[in-house]
Parts: sequence; structure tokens; C-alpha cells
Amino acid sequence: MKYTTVANHFWKWFKQHNSIYLNLLKFTASKTALEYQFNELLIHLRAYCKWIEADIMPGKNPQEATLIITTGGRPKGFKRAEQLVAKAPAIPNWTIIALRPPRPLGEFVELRSKPVDITLDNCWFRYMYKDNKERIVIGLYVDWILPGKESAVMEHVFLYVENLLGERSKALNVYIKNIEPRCDAPAKATLHKLEELPEYIGRLKSKISIDSKGRMEGW
Repeated sequence: MKYTTVANHFWKWFKQHNSIYLNLLKFTASKTALEYQFNELLIHLRAYCKWIEADIMPGKNPQEATLIITTGGRPKGFKRAEQLVAKAPAIPNWTIIALRPPRPLGEFVELRSKPVDITLDNCWFRYMYKDNKERIVIGLYVDWILPGKESAVMEHVFLYVENLLGERSKALNVYIKNIEPRCDAPAKATLHKLEELPEYIGRLKSKISIDSKGRMEGW
């Protein structure tokens, strides 16, 4: 009951103030104005659930936008994000979805500041094993990582993975064990282009095997 009441309050508030956020996309707002409005949005969302955040993305025309209710990749909040979106009213010019979706190549969300000279073509992965949560454990490799840029490269490449897989699949299907320069990959390791990761996961998950008791298993 509590979550339903707070969800209804959030959507009532957002419906009343949604034009502010459309205008932030249409016009060049100051950094202070952006921070203020997004902090206000976050305060209302966190009253509903501490795991919840939001992205606002421009639509295909200047009059439209998409509100993405996200948890920043934290599975604990997935159900709450979906329940909040299920309560959303119809709001003109807005598409409202739960969790960041996979994006086609060429339509990736990028970091506001590009701190490293890395593109998707410079990124690779190798399959290592499955963990006890049935996630695919992979190692990530980049053609080069300059000294002092390790954290920036990691953030950049992790965002590529989320763009490719979407928020849910990145959190539930994959565990990233390490990220290293490509030259440090094991000598006999098979490296795949990072852009092939969604297809690779799909092939693994489509495999069906029969165990010793005659039961079908999905890997």
C-alpha cells in the first residue's frame, strides 16, 4: 500500500511538472539549473525506492522525450522500477519505460565527457566460465589503457556493455571479472569483438542439454 501511494504521488507530481524537463532538453540550460531539476526529480523517486534513478532522453522530434526509470544496474530495484512504470499515467509527448534498454550500434549513449580515446572497435571479451548465479563470467580487453586512465577506461567500456545488453541483461547475465590491456590476455585465449557479446550470450542460452536424469537444461 505504501509503495502504491508514493508511486501515485510521484506520477501526479511529474505530470504537473513534466514540461520543465522537456524544456531542459530543448533549450541550453545552465549546469546549476540541470542539477537542481534532476535533484528534485531524484528526491521524488527516492521517496518511492532508494534504488531508483531516472534518465531523460530526447525523442525523435524536439517535442518528445523518454523517461527511463533505472536502478543504475542494481537488481534489487528492478521489480520496483517495473511496478512504478506500471502505475504511470499517459503523459503527452512522453514515453516511459523501466530499465535502460539495449541500443543499436550507432545509437549508443555516451559519457558526457569522453575521457579516453577508446571506441567499440578497440574492445574485446573472452568467455571464462559460469558462476553459481548462472551468469557468464567474462574478461574485457582494450587495445590500450594509458597510465592513470584505468578508471575512466573501465567506466567507458562498462557503458558499452550496458548499451549492448541493456540494464537487465548486463546485471543478470554477465559478470565482468577484469578489464585489462589486450596485450595482457592469456596467450591461448580466444578473444571476441565486444559488439558480438549479445549474440554470444544468445547462442549460449539457446543450447539445450539433457542431464543424467533425463531433464532438459537450458545451457
